Amino acid sequence: KNYQLEFTMTSSQGELIDISPQFEVTPGIAKGICNISLPGGFSESSPVVVDGILVCIDEFGNVQKTCETCFDKYCGYSPMNVDPIFGVDCPGEVCVKLYRGPNGLCRPFSKTGNDCGAILSSTSLNGGADCSESFCGVDLSATHQSGSGFAYFTDLQVSTTGIGFQLKFYTNVGFEKALLLKNWEYITPLFDVLPVGPSISVVRFTSTMAQLDVLFDRQTNMNYFGNKTMAVDCKREFDHFFFITLGDDPTCIWTSRQNLQISLGNSAIVDQYTQVVLDVSSQITSTIEVQGKTMTSLPATTIVGRIVGGISTPKFYPVYPDVQPFPVPTILGPSVLGACDKIRGDSGLSSGYGARLFSAVRWGLDLSESEVKNGLLEASEPHLTFQVRRIHFSSLLLGDLNVV
Repeated sequence: KNYQLEFTMTSSQGELIDISPQFEVTPGIAKGICNISLPGGFSESSPVVVDGILVCIDEFGNVQKTCETCFDKYCGYSPMNVDPIFGVDCPGEVCVKLYRGPNGLCRPFSKTGNDCGAILSSTSLNGGADCSESFCGVDLSATHQSGSGFAYFTDLQVSTTGIGFQLKFYTNVGFEKALLLKNWEYITPLFDVLPVGPSISVVRFTSTMAQLDVLFDRQTNMNYFGNKTMAVDCKREFDHFFFITLGDDPTCIWTSRQNLQISLGNSAIVDQYTQVVLDVSSQITSTIEVQGKTMTSLPATTIVGRIVGGISTPKFYPVYPDVQPFPVPTILGPSVLGACDKIRGDSGLSSGYGARLFSAVRWGLDLSESEVKNGLLEASEPHLTFQVRRIHFSSLLLGDLNVV
């Protein structure tokens, strides 16, 4: 739609230009199938990241939505109305098979019946069965995704990591009066199937609860950060809404190629109900050698439901240590007080707060260790107890001196 032509002519008065009104180009009869987009981002036993879209085209490559073609002067035939008399294996659909795998051509295209070393399947099209035995086809009729003439392949997956794979898409159209059958096919360029990417296996608090360990199930590239002894920017590792639960100025460090440790900042609120989410731009990958070629996986993901290596990605939540830290208050104060002196205490040596604010602090005066003269500090109980209503800690980091 919305085509225009521009006509130019050079004259003695200069260059003359005329632009035509907008017009449409009507496609000719269908001559075959081709791709608008190829399925992409294959990873072992994982659905494609990029959908494949196959369409009917005319001889010039224009999309032919009706898929109608002609047999000589007889027109109006398409894959969507192929007669059952032909017994084709993919009536009214575009089907796909694995054409080439790591061991060469696949069945049924191999003349020797060779096992090509991999299986193509689709959960939505055939329940995850082998597409060479249970056909994987998409209806060319109008669907919720598009009008007629388009076939969307959304969850193709290959069982094995390797190089040099190809897919074959095909459909059929027949002229029953003459028993003529046309086979339209499209074979993709060679592509690779990447290894399974790293996945989070567990997220757990350390024994002090001042750190979080994010443990991956395999060796990673540490998100392209080469020096594991230096801190990295937590913002480039984690989603913003998870990051803000880590407190003020948290630090992250790769303690190994499998463990990313977060040191929580002041006022952290992350707990066992906080969902751990990686940043969408994170590039935490792994590599393996296949037939002399270094292959890099797709990045680790925390997208719930995304299939990685045949396993659905769950939600990840931090796990508390088996033995949680127990608050142990240590208050330092003056050893001698006058009658009107204000009492000040320092809780900097307290431990077991797990990088959290104490929910309550109570101070008491032990009269058994005091001298009581002339009724001063006299009370009906052994201890006179009072509560500090408003408390400010200058720091919550272990070992820091606190003034309260």
